[in-house]
Amino acid sequence: MNENDQNIQPKIENNNYQTSSDITRRLDDDGIGKEVDINTSNNSSGPRVVIMQWLTYALWAGTIFATIIVFSSTLAYFMLDQMVGTDTSAIYGIAAICVMLPLAIVCDIFYSKYENEKKSIFSRVVMIVHAVLFSLVAIGLLVITIFSVINLIINITGTDQTMVALYVSLFSAFLYFAVFLRVVLSDQLLWVRRYFKSVMFLIVGIVIIAGISGPAGDAWRGRIDKLIESNLQTVVYAIDDYADKNNKLPAKLSEITLKDDAKKLITDKLIRYEIINNVESQSSYYSSSFYYKLCVVYGRDTNNNHVDYPSMEERTIDGDYSSYVDTYSHNKGEVCYKLRTGVSSYYNTPDVK
Repeated sequence: MNENDQNIQPKIENNNYQTSSDITRRLDDDGIGKEVDINTSNNSSGPRVVIMQWLTYALWAGTIFATIIVFSSTLAYFMLDQMVGTDTSAIYGIAAICVMLPLAIVCDIFYSKYENEKKSIFSRVVMIVHAVLFSLVAIGLLVITIFSVINLIINITGTDQTMVALYVSLFSAFLYFAVFLRVVLSDQLLWVRRYFKSVMFLIVGIVIIAGISGPAGDAWRGRIDKLIESNLQTVVYAIDDYADKNNKLPAKLSEITLKDDAKKLITDKLIRYEIINNVESQSSYYSSSFYYKLCVVYGRDTNNNHVDYPSMEERTIDGDYSSYVDTYSHNKGEVCYKLRTGVSSYYNTPDVK
Protein backbone atom coordinates (compact mmCIF):
# COMPACT_ATOMS: atom_id res chain seq x y z
CA MET A 1 0.00 0.00 0.00
CA ASN A 2 1.53 3.33 -1.02
CA GLU A 3 1.62 6.47 1.07
CA ASN A 4 -1.44 8.07 -0.51
CA ASP A 5 -3.58 5.01 0.23
CA GLN A 6 -2.43 5.04 3.82
CA ASN A 7 -3.48 8.68 4.16
CA ILE A 8 -6.91 8.00 2.69
CA GLN A 9 -7.75 4.84 4.62
CA PRO A 10 -7.89 6.33 8.12
CA LYS A 11 -10.12 9.17 6.92
CA ILE A 12 -12.68 6.71 5.60
CA GLU A 13 -12.59 4.49 8.64
CA ASN A 14 -12.94 7.37 11.10
CA ASN A 15 -16.26 8.56 9.61
CA ASN A 16 -19.36 7.29 11.37
CA TYR A 17 -22.68 7.88 9.51
CA GLN A 18 -25.68 7.67 11.74
CA THR A 19 -28.47 9.05 9.44
CA SER A 20 -29.14 9.41 5.74
CA SER A 21 -28.81 13.18 6.06
CA ASP A 22 -25.12 12.94 7.13
CA ILE A 23 -22.35 13.78 4.73
CA THR A 24 -21.12 10.61 3.02
CA ARG A 25 -18.03 9.69 1.08
CA ARG A 26 -17.55 7.93 -2.19
CA LEU A 27 -14.50 7.14 -4.28
CA ASP A 28 -14.20 8.28 -7.86
CA ASP A 29 -12.44 6.33 -10.58
CA ASP A 30 -9.07 7.53 -9.35
CA GLY A 31 -9.73 6.38 -5.79
CA ILE A 32 -9.86 9.93 -4.39
CA GLY A 33 -12.50 10.49 -1.70
CA LYS A 34 -15.26 13.04 -2.32
CA GLU A 35 -17.88 14.31 0.10
CA VAL A 36 -21.43 14.21 -1.25
CA ASP A 37 -24.70 15.17 0.44
CA ILE A 38 -27.09 12.28 0.07
CA ASN A 39 -30.04 14.68 -0.34
CA THR A 40 -28.46 16.13 -3.50
CA SER A 41 -27.36 12.85 -5.01
CA ASN A 42 -29.13 11.12 -7.86
CA ASN A 43 -30.41 8.49 -5.46
CA SER A 44 -33.21 10.71 -4.07
CA SER A 45 -35.81 12.96 -5.65
CA GLY A 46 -34.90 16.64 -5.72
CA PRO A 47 -37.21 19.68 -5.62
CA ARG A 48 -37.99 19.57 -9.34
CA VAL A 49 -39.06 15.95 -9.12
CA VAL A 50 -41.27 16.72 -6.11
CA ILE A 51 -42.90 19.61 -7.99
CA MET A 52 -43.54 17.36 -10.99
CA GLN A 53 -44.94 14.69 -8.68
CA TRP A 54 -47.31 17.18 -7.04
CA LEU A 55 -48.48 18.53 -10.39
CA THR A 56 -49.09 15.00 -11.67
CA TYR A 57 -51.32 14.08 -8.75
CA ALA A 58 -53.16 17.41 -8.70
CA LEU A 59 -53.81 17.46 -12.45
CA TRP A 60 -55.15 13.92 -12.40
CA ALA A 61 -57.44 14.87 -9.52
CA GLY A 62 -58.72 17.90 -11.44
CA THR A 63 -59.23 15.84 -14.59
CA ILE A 64 -61.22 13.24 -12.67
CA PHE A 65 -63.40 15.92 -11.04
CA ALA A 66 -64.20 17.52 -14.41
CA THR A 67 -64.91 14.09 -15.89
CA ILE A 68 -67.39 13.35 -13.11
CA ILE A 69 -69.19 16.64 -13.81
CA VAL A 70 -69.55 15.78 -17.50
CA PHE A 71 -70.56 12.19 -16.71
CA SER A 72 -73.26 13.20 -14.21
CA SER A 73 -74.66 15.88 -16.52
CA THR A 74 -74.73 13.46 -19.45
CA LEU A 75 -76.36 10.70 -17.43
CA ALA A 76 -79.06 13.05 -16.15
CA TYR A 77 -79.64 14.30 -19.69
CA PHE A 78 -80.30 10.83 -21.10
CA MET A 79 -81.97 9.20 -18.09
CA LEU A 80 -83.98 12.10 -16.66
CA ASP A 81 -84.40 14.27 -19.76
CA GLN A 82 -84.17 17.40 -17.63
CA MET A 83 -82.92 20.91 -18.23
CA VAL A 84 -82.59 20.40 -21.97
CA GLY A 85 -80.57 23.17 -23.56
CA THR A 86 -80.00 24.97 -20.26
CA ASP A 87 -77.37 22.81 -18.55
CA THR A 88 -73.99 24.28 -19.48
CA SER A 89 -71.99 22.40 -16.83
CA ALA A 90 -71.05 19.75 -19.39
CA ILE A 91 -69.54 22.40 -21.68
CA TYR A 92 -67.40 23.87 -18.89
CA GLY A 93 -66.43 20.37 -17.75
CA ILE A 94 -65.27 19.41 -21.25
CA ALA A 95 -63.31 22.66 -21.51
CA ALA A 96 -61.59 21.92 -18.20
CA ILE A 97 -60.75 18.38 -19.33
CA CYS A 98 -59.25 19.64 -22.58
CA VAL A 99 -56.84 21.77 -20.54
CA MET A 100 -55.98 19.44 -17.66
CA LEU A 101 -55.87 16.01 -19.33
CA PRO A 102 -52.95 16.78 -21.71
CA LEU A 103 -51.04 18.48 -18.89
CA ALA A 104 -51.65 15.51 -16.57
CA ILE A 105 -50.35 13.07 -19.18
CA VAL A 106 -47.25 15.16 -19.91
CA CYS A 107 -46.43 15.62 -16.22
CA ASP A 108 -47.01 11.91 -15.59
CA ILE A 109 -44.62 10.95 -18.39
CA PHE A 110 -41.83 13.18 -17.04
CA TYR A 111 -42.40 12.17 -13.44
CA SER A 112 -42.38 8.47 -14.33
CA LYS A 113 -38.76 8.78 -15.43
CA TYR A 114 -37.69 9.63 -11.86
CA GLU A 115 -40.33 7.73 -9.93
CA ASN A 116 -38.07 4.75 -9.19
CA GLU A 117 -35.51 6.93 -7.43
CA LYS A 118 -35.35 6.95 -3.67
CA LYS A 119 -38.03 9.34 -2.47
CA SER A 120 -37.08 12.25 -0.26
CA ILE A 121 -39.08 13.15 2.82
CA PHE A 122 -40.96 15.81 0.84
CA SER A 123 -41.82 13.36 -1.92
CA ARG A 124 -43.14 10.89 0.63
CA VAL A 125 -45.30 13.55 2.27
CA VAL A 126 -46.81 14.51 -1.10
CA MET A 127 -47.53 10.86 -1.87
CA ILE A 128 -49.09 10.17 1.53
CA VAL A 129 -51.30 13.27 1.51
CA HIS A 130 -52.71 12.56 -1.95
CA ALA A 131 -53.09 8.85 -1.27
CA VAL A 132 -55.12 9.53 1.87
CA LEU A 133 -57.31 12.11 0.14
CA PHE A 134 -58.01 9.88 -2.86
CA SER A 135 -58.78 6.87 -0.68
CA LEU A 136 -61.13 8.83 1.59
CA VAL A 137 -63.02 10.25 -1.38
CA ALA A 138 -63.31 6.78 -2.94
CA ILE A 139 -64.60 5.34 0.34
CA GLY A 140 -67.14 8.15 0.71
CA LEU A 141 -68.39 7.54 -2.81
CA LEU A 142 -68.76 3.83 -2.10
CA VAL A 143 -70.87 4.74 0.94
CA ILE A 144 -73.10 6.86 -1.31
CA THR A 145 -73.35 3.89 -3.68
CA ILE A 146 -74.54 1.64 -0.85
CA PHE A 147 -77.06 4.28 0.25
CA SER A 148 -78.40 4.47 -3.30
CA VAL A 149 -78.83 0.69 -3.45
CA ILE A 150 -80.69 0.72 -0.14
CA ASN A 151 -82.89 3.55 -1.39
CA LEU A 152 -83.77 1.53 -4.49
CA ILE A 153 -84.78 -1.41 -2.30
CA ILE A 154 -86.98 0.41 0.20
CA ASN A 155 -88.50 3.13 -2.04
CA ILE A 156 -90.71 2.79 -5.07
CA THR A 157 -90.73 6.39 -6.32
CA GLY A 158 -87.79 8.40 -7.58
CA THR A 159 -85.97 5.39 -9.00
CA ASP A 160 -84.53 7.27 -11.98
CA GLN A 161 -82.88 9.90 -9.80
CA THR A 162 -81.56 7.22 -7.48
CA MET A 163 -80.15 5.25 -10.39
CA VAL A 164 -78.33 8.34 -11.63
CA ALA A 165 -76.84 8.88 -8.15
CA LEU A 166 -75.85 5.20 -8.02
CA TYR A 167 -74.09 5.21 -11.39
CA VAL A 168 -72.33 8.52 -10.76
CA SER A 169 -71.03 7.50 -7.32
CA LEU A 170 -69.88 4.09 -8.56
CA PHE A 171 -68.13 5.59 -11.58
CA SER A 172 -66.49 8.28 -9.43
CA ALA A 173 -65.31 5.74 -6.85
CA PHE A 174 -63.67 3.72 -9.62
CA LEU A 175 -61.76 6.73 -10.94
CA TYR A 176 -60.51 7.81 -7.51
CA PHE A 177 -59.52 4.24 -6.64
CA ALA A 178 -57.59 4.04 -9.91
CA VAL A 179 -55.62 7.21 -9.18
CA PHE A 180 -55.04 5.92 -5.64
CA LEU A 181 -53.36 2.84 -7.12
CA ARG A 182 -51.34 5.12 -9.41
CA VAL A 183 -50.03 7.03 -6.40
CA VAL A 184 -49.35 4.17 -4.00
CA LEU A 185 -48.56 1.04 -6.00
CA SER A 186 -46.89 2.32 -9.15
CA ASP A 187 -43.46 1.39 -7.76
CA GLN A 188 -44.49 -2.19 -6.98
CA LEU A 189 -46.93 -2.74 -9.86
CA LEU A 190 -45.33 -1.35 -12.99
CA TRP A 191 -48.38 -2.20 -15.07
CA VAL A 192 -50.37 0.39 -13.09
CA ARG A 193 -47.99 3.12 -14.19
CA ARG A 194 -47.77 1.76 -17.73
CA TYR A 195 -51.49 1.47 -18.47
CA PHE A 196 -52.96 4.16 -16.20
CA LYS A 197 -52.57 6.99 -18.70
CA SER A 198 -54.03 4.97 -21.58
CA VAL A 199 -57.02 3.76 -19.56
CA MET A 200 -57.77 7.25 -18.27
CA PHE A 201 -57.46 8.74 -21.75
CA LEU A 202 -59.91 6.14 -23.09
CA ILE A 203 -62.46 6.64 -20.29
CA VAL A 204 -62.31 10.43 -20.44
CA GLY A 205 -62.57 10.36 -24.22
CA ILE A 206 -65.75 8.28 -24.09
CA VAL A 207 -67.26 10.66 -21.51
CA ILE A 208 -66.42 13.67 -23.67
CA ILE A 209 -68.03 12.12 -26.75
CA ALA A 210 -71.16 11.28 -24.76
CA GLY A 211 -71.25 14.81 -23.32
CA ILE A 212 -70.95 16.42 -26.76
CA SER A 213 -73.73 14.24 -28.17
CA GLY A 214 -75.88 14.97 -25.09
CA PRO A 215 -76.10 18.05 -22.88
CA ALA A 216 -73.12 19.98 -24.28
CA GLY A 217 -74.33 19.62 -27.84
CA ASP A 218 -77.88 20.45 -26.85
CA ALA A 219 -76.76 23.58 -25.02
CA TRP A 220 -74.80 24.64 -28.10
CA ARG A 221 -77.74 23.98 -30.39
CA GLY A 222 -80.03 25.85 -28.00
CA ARG A 223 -78.02 29.07 -27.87
CA ILE A 224 -80.31 30.68 -30.49
CA ASP A 225 -83.33 29.39 -28.60
CA LYS A 226 -82.10 31.13 -25.46
CA LEU A 227 -81.74 34.38 -27.36
CA ILE A 228 -85.31 34.09 -28.63
CA GLU A 229 -86.77 32.98 -25.29
CA SER A 230 -85.14 35.84 -23.41
CA ASN A 231 -85.91 38.69 -25.80
CA LEU A 232 -89.05 37.92 -27.80
CA GLN A 233 -91.31 39.56 -25.23
CA THR A 234 -89.16 42.70 -25.46
CA VAL A 235 -90.02 42.86 -29.15
CA VAL A 236 -93.72 42.56 -28.27
CA TYR A 237 -93.40 45.46 -25.81
CA ALA A 238 -91.71 47.57 -28.49
CA ILE A 239 -94.55 46.84 -30.92
CA ASP A 240 -97.09 47.80 -28.25
CA ASP A 241 -95.27 51.07 -27.67
CA TYR A 242 -95.14 51.82 -31.39
CA ALA A 243 -98.87 51.14 -31.79
CA ASP A 244 -99.73 53.40 -28.82
CA LYS A 245 -97.75 56.29 -30.26
CA ASN A 246 -98.64 55.89 -33.95
CA ASN A 247 -102.11 54.29 -33.80
CA LYS A 248 -100.96 51.57 -36.17
CA LEU A 249 -98.65 48.58 -36.37
CA PRO A 250 -95.16 49.01 -37.79
CA ALA A 251 -94.89 48.02 -41.44
CA LYS A 252 -91.71 46.11 -40.60
CA LEU A 253 -89.84 45.34 -37.41
CA SER A 254 -86.94 47.61 -38.33
CA GLU A 255 -89.23 50.56 -37.52
CA ILE A 256 -89.44 49.74 -33.81
CA THR A 257 -86.83 50.80 -31.29
CA LEU A 258 -84.74 47.97 -29.84
CA LYS A 259 -81.27 47.55 -28.44
CA ASP A 260 -78.78 44.91 -27.28
CA ASP A 261 -79.89 41.27 -27.63
CA ALA A 262 -83.47 42.13 -28.59
CA LYS A 263 -82.18 44.09 -31.57
CA LYS A 264 -80.11 41.07 -32.58
CA LEU A 265 -83.34 39.15 -33.19
CA ILE A 266 -84.20 41.68 -35.91
CA THR A 267 -80.76 42.16 -37.45
CA ASP A 268 -80.16 38.40 -37.64
CA LYS A 269 -83.65 37.89 -39.13
CA LEU A 270 -84.71 35.41 -36.46
CA ILE A 271 -88.33 36.64 -36.42
CA ARG A 272 -90.92 36.50 -39.16
CA TYR A 273 -93.42 39.33 -38.73
CA GLU A 274 -96.89 39.30 -40.28
CA ILE A 275 -99.68 41.86 -39.91
CA ILE A 276 -103.16 40.27 -39.79
CA ASN A 277 -105.60 43.18 -39.58
CA ASN A 278 -106.78 46.27 -37.69
CA VAL A 279 -110.20 45.85 -36.05
CA GLU A 280 -112.13 48.46 -34.09
CA SER A 281 -112.53 47.36 -30.48
CA GLN A 282 -115.75 47.60 -28.45
CA SER A 283 -113.76 48.19 -25.25
CA SER A 284 -114.05 51.59 -23.62
CA TYR A 285 -110.38 51.45 -22.71
CA TYR A 286 -109.09 50.63 -26.21
CA SER A 287 -109.98 52.78 -29.20
CA SER A 288 -108.65 50.17 -31.61
CA SER A 289 -106.94 46.80 -31.62
CA PHE A 290 -104.26 45.46 -33.93
CA TYR A 291 -103.60 41.82 -34.67
CA TYR A 292 -100.32 40.39 -35.89
CA LYS A 293 -98.18 37.27 -35.80
CA LEU A 294 -94.56 36.62 -34.80
CA CYS A 295 -92.96 33.38 -35.98
CA VAL A 296 -89.63 31.98 -34.80
CA VAL A 297 -87.74 28.73 -35.34
CA TYR A 298 -86.61 26.75 -32.30
CA GLY A 299 -83.86 24.20 -32.48
CA ARG A 300 -85.10 22.03 -29.61
CA ASP A 301 -88.27 20.82 -27.95
CA THR A 302 -88.79 21.94 -24.34
CA ASN A 303 -92.37 20.73 -23.83
CA ASN A 304 -91.24 17.55 -22.07
CA ASN A 305 -88.99 19.32 -19.58
CA HIS A 306 -91.49 21.41 -17.65
CA VAL A 307 -94.74 21.10 -15.78
CA ASP A 308 -97.65 20.61 -18.16
CA TYR A 309 -99.29 24.01 -17.84
CA PRO A 310 -101.74 25.21 -20.49
CA SER A 311 -99.96 26.89 -23.37
CA MET A 312 -100.35 30.61 -23.88
CA GLU A 313 -102.57 29.95 -26.91
CA GLU A 314 -105.04 28.30 -24.49
CA ARG A 315 -105.02 31.34 -22.18
CA THR A 316 -105.63 34.10 -24.70
CA ILE A 317 -108.07 36.94 -25.03
CA ASP A 318 -110.01 37.86 -28.14
CA GLY A 319 -110.20 34.27 -29.30
CA ASP A 320 -106.84 32.94 -30.43
CA TYR A 321 -104.84 36.10 -29.76
CA SER A 322 -102.72 37.04 -26.78
CA SER A 323 -100.89 40.10 -25.60
CA TYR A 324 -98.03 38.00 -24.25
CA VAL A 325 -95.69 35.37 -25.75
CA ASP A 326 -95.10 32.13 -23.89
CA THR A 327 -91.51 31.03 -24.59
CA TYR A 328 -91.29 28.84 -21.49
CA SER A 329 -92.26 25.66 -23.32
CA HIS A 330 -92.40 25.11 -27.06
CA ASN A 331 -92.01 22.56 -29.83
CA LYS A 332 -89.02 22.17 -32.09
CA GLY A 333 -89.25 23.95 -35.43
CA GLU A 334 -91.29 26.99 -36.40
CA VAL A 335 -93.64 28.31 -33.74
CA CYS A 336 -96.01 31.21 -34.47
CA TYR A 337 -97.49 33.45 -31.79
CA LYS A 338 -100.79 35.18 -32.57
CA LEU A 339 -100.67 38.54 -30.79
CA ARG A 340 -102.92 41.50 -30.15
CA THR A 341 -102.03 45.02 -29.16
CA GLY A 342 -104.56 47.71 -28.25
CA VAL A 343 -104.28 51.47 -28.55
CA SER A 344 -105.49 53.12 -25.37
CA SER A 345 -108.30 55.66 -25.78
CA TYR A 346 -106.47 57.82 -23.25
CA TYR A 347 -103.79 58.66 -25.80
CA ASN A 348 -106.35 59.42 -28.51
CA THR A 349 -108.69 61.72 -26.58
CA PRO A 350 -108.92 65.11 -28.34
CA ASP A 351 -107.48 68.03 -26.50
CA VAL A 352 -110.14 70.22 -24.81
CA LYS A 353 -109.57 73.91 -25.35
